Amino acid sequence: MMAVKLRWCPKRGFTLVELMVVIGIIAVLSGILFVVFSSAREAARRQGCVSNLRQIAQAMAMYRADWNGVEASPGQDLRYWQLGLPSREDNSLTYFVEHYCKGWAVWRCPSARIPPTQLNSYVWYPGPDDPSIQASWEPWVKKRGEEAIVTFCDWHNPVSDPIELFHMPYWETKLLILLRLNGQINIKRVPVREWAPDRW
Repeated sequence: MMAVKLRWCPKRGFTLVELMVVIGIIAVLSGILFVVFSSAREAARRQGCVSNLRQIAQAMAMYRADWNGVEASPGQDLRYWQLGLPSREDNSLTYFVEHYCKGWAVWRCPSARIPPTQLNSYVWYPGPDDPSIQASWEPWVKKRGEEAIVTFCDWHNPVSDPIELFHMPYWETKLLILLRLNGQINIKRVPVREWAPDRW
């Protein structure tokens, strides 16, 4: 009878190269998932912003009806009180927010990076040429009529400061959500160097 000689063979483990390949694959998949989840989160915030502006548009329509606002058409030289819109210079905007919007919650974009003490993240009556110019509402309404922009949101961009936008390459664009005087909401992309709301 022949004796069988048994050999002990140690189990082979992973090599360093194999471990590095696995770690690399996990890192790539994690990066892809991060981009997907980040895009989905920003899309949800954008829809929340559109919902806020839609509620402001409905409140604005009720306010204009209560204050006998007229419908603007291009060529008319109308002030905000003739249009039945609240002013930002006095307490009428606060009255509008408290009685028609039921608070300032809808005036904060979900993507806005502003301190809690700042109630409003939207630009009310934006200027047509320069975001620092505020006294340009009437010429804009005279030019566009009911298509004039009442407020807009540009918080859905990596950079939202208009001054910083002008330092970016001219081919880059920014996403804007616009609320017009007729209650229409538009989402559009414009070049970062084209700060011209009267043409939006």
